[in-house]
Amino acid sequence: RVLRALAPAGVVACDEAGRYALTPIGACLTREAPASLRDLVLMVGEDWHEQAWDRLDDAVRSGQNAFEIAHEEAFFEYMDRRPEAAARFDAAMGTFAALTHAAIVDAYDFTDAHVIVDVGGGNGTLLAAILARHPQARGVLLERPHVTDRARATLAQAGLQERVACVAGDFFTAVPDTGDIYILATVLHDWNDEHAISILRGISAAMSPDDRLLIAEQLLPQTNTASFSKLLDIEMLVLSGGRERTAAQYDELLQAAGLRVERVIATPTPTSVIEATLAN
Repeated sequence: RVLRALAPAGVVACDEAGRYALTPIGACLTREAPASLRDLVLMVGEDWHEQAWDRLDDAVRSGQNAFEIAHEEAFFEYMDRRPEAAARFDAAMGTFAALTHAAIVDAYDFTDAHVIVDVGGGNGTLLAAILARHPQARGVLLERPHVTDRARATLAQAGLQERVACVAGDFFTAVPDTGDIYILATVLHDWNDEHAISILRGISAAMSPDDRLLIAEQLLPQTNTASFSKLLDIEMLVLSGGRERTAAQYDELLQAAGLRVERVIATPTPTSVIEATLAN
């Protein structure tokens, strides 16, 4: 009966003999699929996630964060204290990483990079992808202490442990000043404008005039068209109090932090790369 209900949605197909098989959409729910969405779907079904979404109406009415209303603590603080929930969240974020990291590496020319600082670089998969393609570069990964342990394991598995320094820290406090390229990949959308500007100011303080900042995010369309970024924007409203933004809104954030947009690079995925430099 469940399979019969899923068939019209395209998850499975039924032949004349009444036998069911996965469709390409259904195959995305398997662990083995090249673009598997399994971990993302499992995260959406987690109790902590559903409980936050249950408070969406309260967030809309009050302007407060839905996750904090439901759980009485901020999203990242909650994750820091609950390893199982954090593991599920990290696996789900890995879904997006698998879809976008190769596109970012293809879209941007890192051939003249010497030291790449990945700010809030998660488990290091993006930095690993860049360094694997560009052997002349070294990397620095800045993350929360419990995340850097996972990053070291990822980078060691890729044979890059000698080329990357994993720094445990807080990007609101200090950013390493050793890079010529800085990266913020799917970080700013986790935060409201005030916090996003604070992150950008910390990076601009670490940058030299010739350095570049790359921001990888989904951009909200200016027109009234369907876009996954509009749904992701509500996810940010619910979980972290962050938001997706238009290219113009990112330009405003960068200007407030003493930075300027040099160009916006589209990729075959929903993610775009904004290149910025110091304004002065």
